[in-house]
Order: sequence, then C-alpha cells, then structure tokens
Amino acid sequence: MGCPPEKIAVSRMGVDMTRFSHRSVKAPGMPLEMISVARLTEKKGLHVAIEACRN
Repeated sequence: MGCPPEKIAVSRMGVDMTRFSHRSVKAPGMPLEMISVARLTEKKGLHVAIEACRN
C-alpha cells in the first residue's frame, strides 16, 4: 500500500492463552463470571456478551 516496512508496527493486545488453563464447563451450582478489560463503549459489544450469557 506504499507504506515503508520500517514504519509498520504490530501491536498484539490479546491475552497470552498459554498462561491460563482451559476449563471446558463451569462447575455445577456456581455462578457464571465474566471479565472484560475494555472501555465501556457500545462498539465494544459487551452488551451482546451479557445478553448471550442471559440466554
């Protein structure tokens, strides 16, 4: 696109999943917990995640 490679930087803002163990299901009788590290703006879609958990 005409941008010199030395001016391109990749910023990976995700979570390193190798640092966490995977649990396939939540424990029976335990409430669902959700964590979000983001600005509380509509475009982040947090309301969609909350609605999905409610169903």
